[in-house]
Amino acid sequence: MKKTSPFRSPDLAERQGWLCPVHPETLWDAPGHCPRCGTDMKPGYLPPEPKLDLVRRRLLGLGLAAMSVLVAWSSGLRGDALAQMGRGMRGGRGMMGGHGMGGGGCPMCGQPWKEIPAKLPTPKSQTWVKDLKDILSLERLSLVQYKADEQKYQVHMPYMRIIPQEDLHIKWISQLFTAYGLSPAGPTPAVRRSQTLVQAYEIALKLEEDLVPRYQKLIQNAEDPESARVLGIILHQTQMHYMMFSHAIRMGGRMGPGMMRRGR
Repeated sequence: MKKTSPFRSPDLAERQGWLCPVHPETLWDAPGHCPRCGTDMKPGYLPPEPKLDLVRRRLLGLGLAAMSVLVAWSSGLRGDALAQMGRGMRGGRGMMGGHGMGGGGCPMCGQPWKEIPAKLPTPKSQTWVKDLKDILSLERLSLVQYKADEQKYQVHMPYMRIIPQEDLHIKWISQLFTAYGLSPAGPTPAVRRSQTLVQAYEIALKLEEDLVPRYQKLIQNAEDPESARVLGIILHQTQMHYMMFSHAIRMGGRMGPGMMRRGR
């Protein structure tokens, strides 16, 4: 299943295909599930529309998603209230979705997630499988890196929002390997040392930045729509992680009300 970009041609006939009812801005050339939210796609087409309007609409959607993160950072949650929020998130529930793929929904569009099938076709491309294993290794590194830095610098944000999702990314990718009939076992690279909180954020930003094009490549070359759907959800969250760490770096490590150190 491939995208049919709305930017390629103003010809209406070439813009017919399959649309997600929740994310109708992109055409697909075959039926299936939306890789972003899992909704069944419907036949449809995109009417001619100026490029600038499409770009503005996409930027607006991204800005609204980022706003929800920034509101939490400046919400003034302190002490027990912030810690309780963190415990709820680490339990797998709360603002970032339910238990794995089986409960809750996408925090961006509200669509329910579906269970990853117990069996999926084993990918024919060994290169694709290797690339997925490399991503799983990097996700494991991200998880241990963020936990270590959160503990070292005794800060809540943005780690308390990102760590639960990193845990889920590892779980979901491991479930994909199991569904393929392959082992998810692999190494975890060593944690990278930092001297300051800003350096820790910069390491995290580089990790997330490295993951984005890797996920995009896997999604483009996925051999089944279920794999593309799962990886699409993880990609969307990874892009949000990048924005959170980027914002933290711009703040210079200063501790605002939503990023208070523990025990204060």
